Amino acid sequence: MEKQTFIPKQDELFEQIFQPPEQKYLESLAEECIQPLYRHYFRVEQLQLENIPPRRGLEGPPRIFIANHSGMAFPWDAMMLGYGLGQHLRESEQRRFEEAPRSIAAPALSHMPQMAPYFLPGWWRKGGAVDATFNNFDALLSRGYDVIIYPEGIAGIGKGFNKRYQLQRFSTSVVKMSLKHNAKIVPICVINGEYINPFAYSLDVVNKAANAVGIPYIPIGPLTILAALFPFMFYAGLPAKLYMIYQKPISIKEMVSYRDYEEVSEEEFRLLAHKLKRIMQVELYRGVKKYGQKPFHFMEFLSHLLWKAGKQRKGMLPFLWPDLFQTQWHRYHGGDVGAFRRFLRTLPYLTPGFGWLFLLWQNWPRISQKAKTIKFALRKGKRTSPTSSEKR
Repeated sequence: MEKQTFIPKQDELFEQIFQPPEQKYLESLAEECIQPLYRHYFRVEQLQLENIPPRRGLEGPPRIFIANHSGMAFPWDAMMLGYGLGQHLRESEQRRFEEAPRSIAAPALSHMPQMAPYFLPGWWRKGGAVDATFNNFDALLSRGYDVIIYPEGIAGIGKGFNKRYQLQRFSTSVVKMSLKHNAKIVPICVINGEYINPFAYSLDVVNKAANAVGIPYIPIGPLTILAALFPFMFYAGLPAKLYMIYQKPISIKEMVSYRDYEEVSEEEFRLLAHKLKRIMQVELYRGVKKYGQKPFHFMEFLSHLLWKAGKQRKGMLPFLWPDLFQTQWHRYHGGDVGAFRRFLRTLPYLTPGFGWLFLLWQNWPRISQKAKTIKFALRKGKRTSPTSSEKR
């Protein structure tokens, strides 16, 4: 029996795990922040939605949605996928907000203050994300939730541009949970996300230094210098047009000839995970060939910027995103959203050099506290997702 090393005490209490996000908060976040980026900046198109196996509420077997990670970029693609899939299921299956798929996020990303948009405290969890542990994954499916997971883990985000669209090793937890809960796996190929931060590469010596302060990786590329100077660029990305292609569902139950979970060996699970990766890799390359030759579609972007975005034009300008996200957060939580206060909150993100010093000083108590825990996980291995936990 293999033992997975987890971050100490990262498993949440059940009532915390299953507490659905507040509907009013999600509606506010979607309308003010996510929707402008989804419609006008990344101009997301979801394709082959008919491949999603239908389901009513939380009845029947759950579904596991898996997607490829885009290398060396802030996870805007994951946010767009979560929003787009949630919207589609609410419309096509009349789902309530609390029945939306739950995303599983690597703790090394979701726990560090600087890895949340604009240092907003608890942002990922408040949006419904759950720590990526084997137990949490199992528990969510047991409660009937659909789950969105990125089986490459942090290794998928940390790959350089030279490895774009090359899937990294898949977590065995996906095939284990699919078999245990009779949950079909729906692969989603995300195309052009690699161009949110293009020509960025991974250097081990730089990543080791980043791990010391709880950051899993630092991309080295054209946008790195700008991100080092201007804090808002750390969270920004180029306006790549994102295509999300839903593939035909895969049944692990069928692949093991309908054997029970306990009858499948650890080696078989590893082979199944590798086979799943190969299947998805073929479809990913096919999608890149069809939709990835012009990753930006600049004329389309320009049309959105000039007139289609309308009142949502603020979402088209990354240097205004700090104000966009912080204002929504403080308005919802009853904070001051007057013009002067908004200016003071946004100013550090636009100030070269000193902006970073101020933000790190302002958030240092939270950063230093979390870094000790996250550094422990990163020292044990690059992947903190539920890879090979105890089988039973």
